Amino acid sequence: MPLLPPEVFNAADYLVHRRVTTGDGERVALIHPGGQLSYAQLGERVVGVAAGLAELGVHAEERVMFFAADCPELVAGLLGTMYLGAVAVPVSTMLTAADLAGLLADSRARVLVTSVDFADTASAAVARIAGPGVELTHVVTIGVAAHGFAVPAVGWDELVNEGTCFPLYPSWADSPALWLYTSGTTDSPKAAMHRHSSIRFVCETYGQQVLDIRHDDRCYSVAKLFFAYGSATQCSSRSRLARARCWNRADQAPAW
Repeated sequence: MPLLPPEVFNAADYLVHRRVTTGDGERVALIHPGGQLSYAQLGERVVGVAAGLAELGVHAEERVMFFAADCPELVAGLLGTMYLGAVAVPVSTMLTAADLAGLLADSRARVLVTSVDFADTASAAVARIAGPGVELTHVVTIGVAAHGFAVPAVGWDELVNEGTCFPLYPSWADSPALWLYTSGTTDSPKAAMHRHSSIRFVCETYGQQVLDIRHDDRCYSVAKLFFAYGSATQCSSRSRLARARCWNRADQAPAW
């Protein structure tokens, strides 16, 4: 039996850019304390992130870790990483510097993205692992000056060149898109690897068939994006169904 070519499928294109091409570009995709973004605006930021990460030397299936508060930049960062064919790794903002350093080493992340609230912890974590042979090459900062790190750092605005034309990476349906680390309550944290096609399945089964979310619904996110529910459900199913996702950035702790 001949080996058939795998299905080409990229989750970022599925979640955002196909909404634009099917006429939903002007619909609201994200509502946040600073305003809102349409699908077209989000799509431009996603492409800009992919182009910026490529300039930093990130290649397909390499890891980009996100240690940041929920914000539009985080959404664009996760999707832009997938658009590039790289693997997004959002991690808990409650990690200590030692814990974050361990995940950076374990994931062999090429880039760490952090925000103003957690930059000090990120700086201490990078200092713990910086040195010859370490895969981490850059830090990207959101809302804080890009200095004080043991590796080269750039600000978010410097990373993202909105309006840049950058080709979509032809990832396979089974290509890794997202790593989510387990909590480590019973053993060391382990990276659960999610495929590009898995995101589509969440949208078309849980989002549509279980929650019955509809075109004009608005979904307020309590779970943070570093949680599986927050990233896979709050972001994925909403984007697939062209509805707005809302959040309150102020509380970055779990709401239980």
